[in-house]
Amino acid sequence: MAGKRSFADNLCEEFEMTPEQEAQLRAFLASLPEMSVDQLFEALHKARCSKAAAPEDAAPYWRALMIGVGEQLHRRLGPGALQEYATRYNIG
Repeated sequence: MAGKRSFADNLCEEFEMTPEQEAQLRAFLASLPEMSVDQLFEALHKARCSKAAAPEDAAPYWRALMIGVGEQLHRRLGPGALQEYATRYNIG
């Protein structure tokens, strides 16, 4: 029986990225548990801005990164995490 797949494994499989992007994503995802909630909100905001300005071939990396940060925020704050993000950054 195969071992349990990690969240990072699932994201890397779902989104087509270069090996370098996969390595960067895995390293970033590994750092998320150490970040404060404020740092996570800032990381999500920076990722949204970077994705908007990124070339098309980098978009999957930024989408996967945003999902990873969003998942960590949801773990910590529950279902209201994205609403809190929208309030902090005056979105919507």
